[in-house]
Amino acid sequence: MATPNYNTLLQSFWNPTVPSPEAAVSPRSLNPEPSPDDIAQFLGDQLLWQETIPAQVGEAYSMPKSLPPALKQALNAQGFSHLYSHQLKALKAIRAGNDVILTPPTAAGKTLAAYVGILEGCLQQGYRCLSFYGLKALASDQNNKLQALINAMPEGEPLVFAKMTGDTSKEARETLLATHPHVIALTPELLHYQLRTTWRLEGWQAFFRDLRYVLIDECHTYRGVFGANMALLLKRLKLVVASYGGNAEALQFIFLSATCGNPTQLAQMLSGRKQRHSPKRLVWLKQSGAATAAKRLLVTQPSHHTSADVARIMLHLMQKGLRGITFCNSRHAVKSVAELVTKEANLQHRTDLANRVAVFYGSLDDQRRSRFKIKH
Repeated sequence: MATPNYNTLLQSFWNPTVPSPEAAVSPRSLNPEPSPDDIAQFLGDQLLWQETIPAQVGEAYSMPKSLPPALKQALNAQGFSHLYSHQLKALKAIRAGNDVILTPPTAAGKTLAAYVGILEGCLQQGYRCLSFYGLKALASDQNNKLQALINAMPEGEPLVFAKMTGDTSKEARETLLATHPHVIALTPELLHYQLRTTWRLEGWQAFFRDLRYVLIDECHTYRGVFGANMALLLKRLKLVVASYGGNAEALQFIFLSATCGNPTQLAQMLSGRKQRHSPKRLVWLKQSGAATAAKRLLVTQPSHHTSADVARIMLHLMQKGLRGITFCNSRHAVKSVAELVTKEANLQHRTDLANRVAVFYGSLDDQRRSRFKIKH
């Protein structure tokens, strides 16, 4: 006699929509007919709850006249004609020499809020910036945005950006350092490795002498052992800066996160600057002045084939001409959902939709990632 699937059996007791082991198992059709226009009608009984968050009007201000002309020109060339209120506050805090933690919601322009002040300091004072990214893929994405902004500057005001990951060879790193970069984006692991050999690399020594800004993106990921290691790494960094003639006390730590529950405490622990020792040194900016579109939140009741459920919803939205991002909790799930959508689209002879599905995860190298551009 076969051993019962106790996990499925228990789920059938807790959730009536999950079939018992004796029930036939077949995934929902990816393309039920007819297909309603509204997503709520499409989901039917599968929809448990929904809410619409109204749009928010942005609180925008003209670009400060005090910004360096080259930076203002580059921002205008990239389509930035104003700064939102939280971006302007970040600029003022960075100018004042403060540490900053930015926690507005996703897509509020936190990266731009940080880099306007950073690039101004690099242009006017010759400062340097070290940008930490927990994932190689995140460093690559930010590289494209920042490089585009720097490329838009006049030729007479050159700023140099360098990205270093574990894939960057020793020779390539030395070549990048020889360009005297103003901003270096890297992972914590690479800096940990690099600090062991700094004493014999003049390029790193010169960089640390002028280092002023330390940007830490997605700072909420630095928790537990990883967070403790990061705090020790930043402590070592301050010691290295001081040992090569830089000003470790003047370093400004700039943290970015959209999902941090204890932002000021985390920032103080990572930077090693407790509030009682450095009163008012840390500025916390949590309110967003960015304009936002209306958002519709829906919660659904999943079946026993979650990937099929997700693929079914994705294909419906794509058929309506919509674009979006589907987040999965594993690389396997990403591949599974993408394969299901592609397969069903091909079965429906919709190769145009099949070719518009792209996978993206951290372990993709730059060459493979470049092949997964979403086709417009």
